[in-house]
Amino acid sequence: MLRHTALVLLTVPMLSGCFSYIPIEVGTVAPDMNVRVHLTEGPREEVVEGKVFEVDPTSLSLLPEVAPGTAGDPVSLAFADVDLLESRTLSPTRTMLLLGASVTIGGIALFWVNGNPGSEGRLPGGPVFQRLPLFRLGVGH
Repeated sequence: MLRHTALVLLTVPMLSGCFSYIPIEVGTVAPDMNVRVHLTEGPREEVVEGKVFEVDPTSLSLLPEVAPGTAGDPVSLAFADVDLLESRTLSPTRTMLLLGASVTIGGIALFWVNGNPGSEGRLPGGPVFQRLPLFRLGVGH
């Protein structure tokens, strides 16, 4: 049971990626883009993230992200109220670093969970051998 839990916990970070936001012009926004919109309403700034649902010359309709992977009801935002518009893009460098760290930690954790197979019954201080069965011959069976 512990082995399966460890494997599940270690594969979750590998399924995600690292994203960054890049400023874009209002004219380049298109439906199905993931964006972050900075709105200025008087003295305070509000930030809304979500997927663009519809675009017209004066506004955009956004499906805001209310929880990870869950969109709320469409919200119409006028371009005149938009202070900054950013597009969400996958960061390959960060994603590869996350993947490399996850694989390394996963290997260490699997070795920790499984122990050192083949070391039972040995006296301490002897050499440690790992045997990988590459071929199995069915001779004499």
